[in-house]
Parts: sequence; structure tokens; C-alpha cells
Amino acid sequence: MPPRAVVAGILALALGWGGYLIWLARTDPRVVFLPSEPCGEWIVADEPVLLGSRHPGFYMTHFRAPVPAGPARDAVLVLRALRIAEVFLDGRSVFASPRDVNVWKQERRVPLRLEPGAHELVFTVVNENGPPALLACAPGLGLSTGPGWEFRRARDTAWSPARVAGPRHADLSRRFPRADEALVALWPWLLGVLLAVGALTVLVERSGRRFPVSPSAFRWLLVGAWVVLAANNIEKLPLYVGFDVSAHLQYIRYLVEHWRVPLATEGWQMFQPPLYHALSALLVWLPARPLLGEDAAVPLLRLVPLACGVAQVELAYRAVRHVFPEHPDLQRLGTLLGALLPINLYASQYLGNEPLTGVLVGGAIVVMLGWLRAPETALAVRSQVLVGGLLGLGLLAKPTAVLVVGPALLVLALAHARAGRPPGAFLRAGARVAAVLVAIAGWYYVRNWILLGTPFVGGWDPSRGIEWWQEPGYRVPAHLVSFGEALRYPIFGGVAGLWDAEYSTLWLDGWLSAVMEYDYRPPWNYALMLPAPWLAFAPGGAMLAGIATAPWRPGPSRRGVVLAAGLVAVYLVATLSLYLQVPLYAAAKATQLLGLTPCFAVLGAAGYEVLGRSAALRPLLYGATGCWALCAYLAYFVR
Repeated sequence: MPPRAVVAGILALALGWGGYLIWLARTDPRVVFLPSEPCGEWIVADEPVLLGSRHPGFYMTHFRAPVPAGPARDAVLVLRALRIAEVFLDGRSVFASPRDVNVWKQERRVPLRLEPGAHELVFTVVNENGPPALLACAPGLGLSTGPGWEFRRARDTAWSPARVAGPRHADLSRRFPRADEALVALWPWLLGVLLAVGALTVLVERSGRRFPVSPSAFRWLLVGAWVVLAANNIEKLPLYVGFDVSAHLQYIRYLVEHWRVPLATEGWQMFQPPLYHALSALLVWLPARPLLGEDAAVPLLRLVPLACGVAQVELAYRAVRHVFPEHPDLQRLGTLLGALLPINLYASQYLGNEPLTGVLVGGAIVVMLGWLRAPETALAVRSQVLVGGLLGLGLLAKPTAVLVVGPALLVLALAHARAGRPPGAFLRAGARVAAVLVAIAGWYYVRNWILLGTPFVGGWDPSRGIEWWQEPGYRVPAHLVSFGEALRYPIFGGVAGLWDAEYSTLWLDGWLSAVMEYDYRPPWNYALMLPAPWLAFAPGGAMLAGIATAPWRPGPSRRGVVLAAGLVAVYLVATLSLYLQVPLYAAAKATQLLGLTPCFAVLGAAGYEVLGRSAALRPLLYGATGCWALCAYLAYFVR
């Protein structure tokens, strides 16, 4: 199957999944999507963005709009409400929606009879575990929800202007300098780095000699830089920095005290598979705690994620070596990008299962790239067992590893076809991969199915008995298509929408590692971190160029680049699905893409090859990349 056919297949699947999501958003009451309507605009109470979790319950908001004076007339009021509504005309109830919260997407039409004079329409809207929202219009009365409407909570005494439901910003983000201002503040230093790297590029090319540092040695230099960063930060970084750190620590304690895997209903993070927590308990907690005491042992729990961060350097190097075996310059650039990708730099410094999942999934991807380079390697039983084992362990670290299982079997099939093996050989090979995967991870998901009724229980699932919700509590089309906040105020800029969330957490610690108070922010070097959205144009542009040109690349590198682009597409579609169905602002974070670090390295290297064909552009491109790399590394070096 040629790479272009693979790309066409991936696009067809993406479009099919997109169509399914649109249908789901329109019809499924569990998907809180507020679509654009010609009738009016959805409105909600205008209140500050609260970044923390909210307690479950019912929330009530009153909305009102004056009806201009006029003669006696009849009108039809069209409305939708999230989720239950009652309409009052001059204090008299004229409509009450069914008390079933699962029928809120149905349009309601209410006939109105107005006597001569002015009138007032008041809508009482109640929502469960989310903000009440209203969309209404009465064309005969010249009324439609939007600017000019007012709201009042049950506890309020006065009416206040309502706002149109849509992207917002967190007040905390405005306490940091703008990203462009931070970039300008560094311009003398950045200009020096740009000129130095650009001049070195020109000198090496004109000398006709190879760059003095081989890709392998360059890899070890980056590993050394990572080790220095880890040694410096392991005790300096406050223990509270990181997503749900205390809950992960509780999980580890639970394993040590009870010697069994908890159920999803037994704690905040107990829905996670156990591999990361078990490794941390066995390798660090049990040996160190009796000797050092609990307080001294806790920082050592960072050893596992830090080791995973260092391992990503090796995976990035091996990935680009598979795809570009004859291009040492591209190997160095791809390794640099993968090693200093900010999601790896900051997420690998605190407790959590994302780094371990990323290494296991990334390891499987590197083996798959090897299959594409040398199809005969896919015929070896050892290689098949290795991929099944890595993905099985990945599923025991985090369920997102399942996204790579299908592509792994597809690459295995392509490798067997290129090697001229019959279909039966692939079926046996695929069965080996699946058997190893199931043998390693199947018990956990079967156990969940038996005891909880489902193989996987998400952290937001009410069946856990731990209910909560978070801003915004709904989605609108602008959340899915807008972008720009991350280029201005990237800290919590992801509150504005999906792409701002992904961009601001891919290229810097946009969620502040889950710290929601300015005075307790992580001790990063913000003068170097905040310009990242602009400095990332060089490596990010290279990655986009690699994706855009993947199907038309000449030579054998095309297969690896297509696979990398396809896996990024798979993860982004899955992220979009989660973002749409779980209306929490933090549902989108690029740390979920850590397993794609080898893919980013490959795509970046491919893009540098395309963009670097211009001798005039190459020094500028490499110089800009040097600016990004130095800032990315030093930004997370705690002083």
C-alpha cells in the first residue's frame, strides 16, 4: 500500500470520525455542545473564570429581557435551555420544560398572547453540574438572546448584564507579561544566539567539512544536559507542582499499605492503571522510605519520570536514525527537537504516569519505524513480542496507549506485504502482538469490567462516586476553531479553546503544572519560558512542513514520515473527541502526546530538510532553532 493511500485512508477515517462527532454534538444530551443558531446567541451568567474544580449540584440562573410596548399581539417564543427552563411573562408562568435533564437539546415553541403595553419575559434555567445557558428568540417581538440581556442568581438582589457563551480568559493569565513583550525583552540575547548559530552554520558549510559532533555524540551531550537538569531540580522543585501530585502519592501509599490495586471508586486518581505507581513503590518508596523517612523519600519518587524524560532523548535519536540514516544533520536536528520538547522537560519533573506512558508508547513507535526501514525485522518473533510487550505495559500505565495498537498492526501488515510474506504469516504475527498485549494488560481491564461494569472508568465519570465539574462546563464552535490567546497570554491561555490549550502546553508549561495561584507558581524562569509561543515558530514550522510534505517525499524516508504524521492525526482526533465530550478546560493538554516524541522528532527533521533547501534561509532557520532550544532548556532549570 503506497504512502499516499495510507494518508487518504487516515483522512477518510478522520473525516468519518469528525462526522460522527458532529452528529454526537447535535443529538447526544451528554455532550454539552451549544451550536450556533440563527435564532439567537447562547447566553450565560457573566462571572469570573474559576480555575479549580467545582462541587456537583444544581445551578440556577434567571435571565430577562424587556419587551417593548406595543399593541395587543400574538407571538411564538422559540427556546433552548441548558438544561431545564421555565418562562414567566409578567410574573406568570407560561411554559415549563420537562424535568428530564436529558431532553434539553429539543427546541421548544411557546405561543404568547400579549396585551397592549410593555412586558417582561423572565427565564429561569437550571443545570446540573454546569452553568445554566439559554438561547431564545421571538421574531414577532424583535427579541433574541445576546448582548443586552440580563441575569440574576438566586442569591443576587440586582440584575447584571449577561454574556454570550464563548471563549474566555482566566484572570491569572493577565498577571504574567504578554508573550510578545517577553520576546522583545530578550532581543539582544536572542539576536546574539541567532547570529552565532547562523555564522557557525555558514562556516561549517563553506569549509566543506562535517559538523564536528556526530549524531551519536550529540545525543549523549543532550542526555548529559538532561542529567544535569534532573540533578539540579529534583529537590528544588516544590512537591506540590504537578497534576494531582498528592493523589498520585496517595495511590503509591495505597499499594504499599494494601498490596493490591485499588478500584476507581477508592480515590481521586485510583482510576489510573497501576504500572507507574507500582514501579515507584517498588523502586523508590519501599527501599528509601525506611532509610530516609517519608519526607525525604518523596522527592526521590521523581526519579522514575525523570528517567523517562532522559529516555526520550534516546528514542528521538533512534527514530530519526531509522528514517534518515544517511543524513547526520537531520539526525542532530530531530534529536534536539525531541530532547528539548517542553512537554517532556516540564512533565517529567513531577509525579505522574504520563512520562512512563510516553516512553513505552514511544519505544513501540521506534520499533515500528524500524519495521518500515527494514521490513525483514518485522518477521522476527522477538520484534513482535517486543511491540506487544511495550504496548501492553503502556496500557498498564495509561489507556491512551490503545491509540497505537491499530497503527502497529497496520505497519506490521505493510512490512509483511513488502517482505513478500503471505497473509497467514501476518495473521500469526498480529496474533502474537495481541496475545502478549492481552497477557500483560488484559487482567486489569477485565477486572474493571467485572467489578465496575466497564473496562475503563475516566476520572470525570460519575459512576466513580467522585463527582465534580470545571469551567467552562460547555463547548461552543469557537472553542474548536479559534486560536490566538496562546500567542498573547499563554499561561492558562488554553481556557480560550482547544488549539490554544494544545499549543500553550506543547511549547511551554501553559497550565502551570496545575498550580492555580500566582504566589505558588512553579519556579520556572518565566523570562525565558514566556517567549516560547513565538520562538516555537522555527521547530513548529518545521514539524508542520514535515506533515504537509509527507505524502510527496522522495525515497524511503517517506514511509516513516507518513507514519509519524498519521499517528499525530490519530492522537489529535482522539483529543478532539475527549475535548468535545468532557467540557473541562483542562481536558486538552499536550502532555497526552508525550508518546509521540519520536514522531515530532521525525516530522521536525523532515521539515528542516524541506525548509533548509534554501542556502539563504538555512542559517536563519538553524539560528532561530538555537534560540528556541536554549530558552526551552534554561526555562525549566530551577535556580
